[in-house]
Amino acid sequence: VCRSDSGRSRMAEDDFVREVVASCKARPLNTVAASSKHDILQSLPLMASVDPQVLRLKITTCAGYMASASTSTSTSTSPPPPSPVVSERHVDESWMEVEVPFSTDEILQQGWCGLGGNSPLRLGRWFSTLDSLTAEVAYRHVYGPNHAQQERGGNLVTAGHYDSALLGDFSLENDLVIRCYVVAVGRTSVEVRTDVYCADVLTTFAHTAMVNVNHSGRPMPVPGLVLDQDDPSAEARQRLAERLQGRRRTRRQTTMGLREVSKPPTSDEMVIVHQLLKKAVQLRETEGSAALTNFRLMRDSEMKSSMVVYSEQRNMFGSLFGGFIAQHAFELAELTAFAFNGKIPVFLGFDEMLFRKAVNIGDVVRMTARCVHTHGRVMRILVTVQVANPRDLERQSQTNKLQFVFLQPHSKVLEIIPDSYEECIMFLEARRWQNERGPEEILVNGQTSMNHGHNSPKLGGGSRL
Repeated sequence: VCRSDSGRSRMAEDDFVREVVASCKARPLNTVAASSKHDILQSLPLMASVDPQVLRLKITTCAGYMASASTSTSTSTSPPPPSPVVSERHVDESWMEVEVPFSTDEILQQGWCGLGGNSPLRLGRWFSTLDSLTAEVAYRHVYGPNHAQQERGGNLVTAGHYDSALLGDFSLENDLVIRCYVVAVGRTSVEVRTDVYCADVLTTFAHTAMVNVNHSGRPMPVPGLVLDQDDPSAEARQRLAERLQGRRRTRRQTTMGLREVSKPPTSDEMVIVHQLLKKAVQLRETEGSAALTNFRLMRDSEMKSSMVVYSEQRNMFGSLFGGFIAQHAFELAELTAFAFNGKIPVFLGFDEMLFRKAVNIGDVVRMTARCVHTHGRVMRILVTVQVANPRDLERQSQTNKLQFVFLQPHSKVLEIIPDSYEECIMFLEARRWQNERGPEEILVNGQTSMNHGHNSPKLGGGSRL
């Protein structure tokens, strides 16, 4: 990607962040807080199956949803009938708000406490919550209020989480408010947006794509989406979601990945590959040279983790909870960034988290994290997840790919050098992300952030508080 293209890409990213900030959905008028253990478990059945601290959270949902779910289970011990098949649902029917009350709950503080310093919050817990909460919202939209108890014609699978950036600071002294809602639907897919507020200010966001499939894995149609006619930002959110879907299609069409249908690097990128491999030869042959102390081979940044999936880590559908992968991948990435620089890194956001195949109970999960690109003080850490049967550990398949963005707070990071064609492809893919999304080193309140200097809105995003 030439420099002028890079400039245009970052201008587009500036526009994207502005649109995100300007289009936060306010709390609907007809909401109700979960007032009992029963209501919390009814509202968050997926999260309750994987998070033992779910009862410590404060839940707010659409009043109609809470009433219909409670009524259907309190009057009979038999499973509720399937929700009627509908052609469309209103956006408020699946809207959810989860508050993590750090200011009053010491146990939650301890469970979410990070490395300290530049990492006060254990963000792996946030990624786990993101995965389960987006699934809750998508299931409500597709299958209705009783999705956890009823017989369904299919299930929703997470295709990925995308395009997240840190817009402000997290703190354990302030409650965390997470709002999650559907912003667009396709014929068989649901696009869910998540906004996170800390100290009443938008701190980060993410978009999630989920696909409805039958028990044979074939896509199934989903209900349409009815927007709030009184919400002036509703159409803007839908346009933004469609724009993001277009960006993802473009990325899939131009990917250089070696494990999927892909295209080779451009001629300009092949020149870069040649230069990188020459530098790698120099590093190997002149190890310890003072002239090369600012460079490091990519393979030397690797950190690995292996684990067996036990039944306690499964979701209510019997496979490994995707948030488990997201949490452990982030924590390995954070440790890799820490070891690469010797200082606690600042998390700036993630480019994408891709979920390609389900992971089953009894599988061996192997994660590999490596620094794949550096730019000034910014580094991108790629985590690849391989799964194998314990009876045949040599045969592995890649199930997940997650890429996180970190900042070295005080000085430039070492320049990373790939040492094989596969590593060069990882480097070039990350370089494209850097050219498209940045970040540039723009100081916001003394910190470098991916928000390109935009002010974050207060909680509520509008007049409805």
